[in-house]
Amino acid sequence: MALHLLSAERLSKLLSAGEVSAREQASYLSAGLIVWILPIYLMIAPRPNFSAWPIAYGLWFYEAGALVVIYVLGVHYCLARCRVEPKKNFLIDFSCLYAPISLTTHVIVWSIFSIYASLIPSLLLKQLTFSSPPRLIEFFYSARFIDLMGFLAVISVNFFVLIRIGNYMERISNLRLSANPTVEPDVRESDARGSP
Repeated sequence: MALHLLSAERLSKLLSAGEVSAREQASYLSAGLIVWILPIYLMIAPRPNFSAWPIAYGLWFYEAGALVVIYVLGVHYCLARCRVEPKKNFLIDFSCLYAPISLTTHVIVWSIFSIYASLIPSLLLKQLTFSSPPRLIEFFYSARFIDLMGFLAVISVNFFVLIRIGNYMERISNLRLSANPTVEPDVRESDARGSP
């Protein structure tokens, strides 16, 4: 499996000949997602100050690394769930499902994050008295804790988007199999040969 990441001409010849397997399609998709996020993380990362490495850079690189792992494993998880003619259906199903699933997942996760970031601290402030120590409030308002919650929101959005896409791809495969019973033996033959 040789990926042509620098030559669209070679890849277009293979695509026109139908010689790009579903596994290669998933690898191209993973690579495309990674190529898309890495410049974003390089631009938003704090400017070089290596004396502040663990604090300033740690979370950015953990997030970028986690997203790379999530994209690679998640796309291949989705490919495994596309059981009916994945060479023909994988990219179409993935592309179409990505928009509604990512939209609804983003709305849910970022709404929860917004409630946390605005509502929880204000409720804690109402309960604050002069005799109570403000340590809990300082903890919830600290930039590190809010950054950590943002990190968890970004990671969970991407994780849940890919899991949900994979689950819907499995539903689509089941519907295709039930709608066309002659497809199932073909799937078993291709599984026996080991080609996706």
